[in-house]
Amino acid sequence: SYKAGLTELFSQLEKPIQEEHLAPESGFKMPWQIWGTIVLSVIVALISLGTFWTIFIPFVLIPLPYQIFKRSFDFMRVQAALAALPIALAMGEFVYVENTELIDSLTYGFGLGFLAWVLLAVLRSAPLQRWGKPESTVPKFANPYNPNIMNPEPVPFFIDYAPQDSKIADEMSTMLKKYGHPQADSIQSAKAVMALISRFKNNTEADPVKQVVFPVMIQMNNDLAPKLSKVQWIDFRPGVKGLNRLSQLLPNPTALLKALGMRPVSSLSVYPPMITALIYFIILIAVINVGAVIDYLFFTGVTGILDEESVPLLLGVMAGSVFLFAVLSFFMVRSLISRTGLFSNIKTFIVGFIIQGVLVFGIRAFDNFIYDILLDEAGVDLGYTFTYLGTWVYVIGLAVLAIVYFRNRLDIKRWFPSTQK
Repeated sequence: SYKAGLTELFSQLEKPIQEEHLAPESGFKMPWQIWGTIVLSVIVALISLGTFWTIFIPFVLIPLPYQIFKRSFDFMRVQAALAALPIALAMGEFVYVENTELIDSLTYGFGLGFLAWVLLAVLRSAPLQRWGKPESTVPKFANPYNPNIMNPEPVPFFIDYAPQDSKIADEMSTMLKKYGHPQADSIQSAKAVMALISRFKNNTEADPVKQVVFPVMIQMNNDLAPKLSKVQWIDFRPGVKGLNRLSQLLPNPTALLKALGMRPVSSLSVYPPMITALIYFIILIAVINVGAVIDYLFFTGVTGILDEESVPLLLGVMAGSVFLFAVLSFFMVRSLISRTGLFSNIKTFIVGFIIQGVLVFGIRAFDNFIYDILLDEAGVDLGYTFTYLGTWVYVIGLAVLAIVYFRNRLDIKRWFPSTQK
């Protein structure tokens, strides 16, 4: 076991003992917790097939058992898929099964999908966190605490940043000056240099050999300069937090890194809470509405009931809506993740967000139009479709976003690139 192994290691360090047997040269051993997790993930993967219309959930969960075995999976994506699985199961049951009450659908979805939340709890447990590679673990501060140093020794600092990250740099500079640290006139004269790393900057003129350099990760950059990749960095990808601790511990780099330094998290998809909420909201709305149109065209049988003149109109409107919704959602998410592109500007992003809402309610309105035609002319009642649920998910999602925004509103200001020149 892990504890027994640590005990043996410490005893060997204190008093080395000659082993009687050679170390094995082949084969491997896995803790029973890992085997159990793999079995559970197989069951959850099979359950996820019931949410095929989402595309995203089975795409993430079906390869998960093998990825757990290989110790490599994107924890944040898996967490989102597992959290959404019960909801997707309930929605699918409500739409696809005739004469199903809402309470029965919720009981089915959350009863069966509960295993997904169990798996999520297991993946967050200590044995699985030790097992996974950095990208498969939960990012967290190594040793968060409040040093409560109100008058630290002044340290001349310099913040090296790209113009697009000026909002974060200004916020850091304000906090450092508040605790009495003077801003150096040049990067060479500073005793402490904070290099803000993002898509827009991957290097610094500061010399880590001659100066104390703190790489501050704002956004993942796979082309990080070699001299910075060898230095422990402060990870602000989950959000710019702890600036007061940074200011209080700046004279003591060792204590600073213990308080704010984060274990390496490789290419793990980590974003501030508000940005994460926006990304998954856009993906969820896109999945539901694209899935709704696909279900409407191919599984409800509506094309076989309408007259020949109405079918081309139905196909044209629905296909156009799917295409526009998918393209819009793709570029909005890509701009959010990369902080570049058309929707990397807050104003154009809001416009895209509004267009999404118009499409959601437009698809619902067209669904009502076709529903009335079928009911009046053919006496066919389609019942509930995914378009009916899409509007509710959109409204509820906006309410959840409002709550997240209230607690993390500064994420928006910091994340969207500054347009200052």
